Amino acid sequence: MSLSVPAGNGRGAARIRALTMPMSSFECVAIVKPGQEISNFKDLKCDPDSILSQTNSMFRNAQAFFLSDFFNTLLREPLPDEKMWRVVHDTSRLLSVTEGSRLSNFHILTLIKVGRVLGIEPDTMTGGPGKILDLQEGVWRRSLPTGHRYFLSAEDSMSAIKLLRMNPRNFDKFKFSHVDRNRITENILDYFTLHGFPTKDIASLMVLKELF
Repeated sequence: MSLSVPAGNGRGAARIRALTMPMSSFECVAIVKPGQEISNFKDLKCDPDSILSQTNSMFRNAQAFFLSDFFNTLLREPLPDEKMWRVVHDTSRLLSVTEGSRLSNFHILTLIKVGRVLGIEPDTMTGGPGKILDLQEGVWRRSLPTGHRYFLSAEDSMSAIKLLRMNPRNFDKFKFSHVDRNRITENILDYFTLHGFPTKDIASLMVLKELF
């Protein structure tokens, strides 16, 4: 839901903005009124383990802005979703303690985790040497798919199998060049779009690709 955040220069307004920065977790009481799309709130309580305490890193902030834009684009249903909430919450907490070069792959890890929760993760059991990943069907094939052009090269398809093994314990062990990392990001976002989750028009993506 949308909440109205104070825009003033006072200490109280500045504190609220700091506690509600992108990818921060917090609790509050929303004041919901009929016909009002944006609600006011009170009794704001922060999550001390979320991103709010780590605002001094340009790279972490770039990740936070992109991921908040990504989730905002993706999550249009107002119904509760415990599994997705857990991904968002865990992402907030992990981002708050991720530093330096470990931030480079953080968005890729998050996109992979979200794909699993949404049930669109490609079937790695069908992968193998010489096969190509059909992005539209989410399976590996021995020959080029007919009827569409959404597939990876054989080399990228083998890399995709390894990439899907990424998890919060090993994501910083994957080494990519700047160009390769951006290509991977684009391919994953293309995959989301092909499977009914349009995520290509994210304004903060350009900044993320410049930094990482």
